[in-house]
Amino acid sequence: FLLQIFGIKATLYEEYIRDGFVVVKNFVSDEECLAMMNRMESLIEKWNPDENVMSVFRTDKDQEKAQGSDSYFLDSADQIHFFLEPGATDNETG
Repeated sequence: FLLQIFGIKATLYEEYIRDGFVVVKNFVSDEECLAMMNRMESLIEKWNPDENVMSVFRTDKDQEKAQGSDSYFLDSADQIHFFLEPGATDNETG
């Protein structure tokens, strides 16, 4: 049903279920892709992990505990925020 609503081809859905991701060719133009890559490069250059909150994004059983009370996560809906994966930093050195 949702496949029909969003116009997703069944083969793309099947690829997603099988592989966990899907490649959508020509989703954006070359110019749009370049603009997004340039924007991301700019964001990364400006990001200073020593000055920013280091919030860990979880998808496991601890997700609600981790994100449910994390203002950095909760305030990220209309802003660009960086999130780490569990184990991405050393507990002693950050």
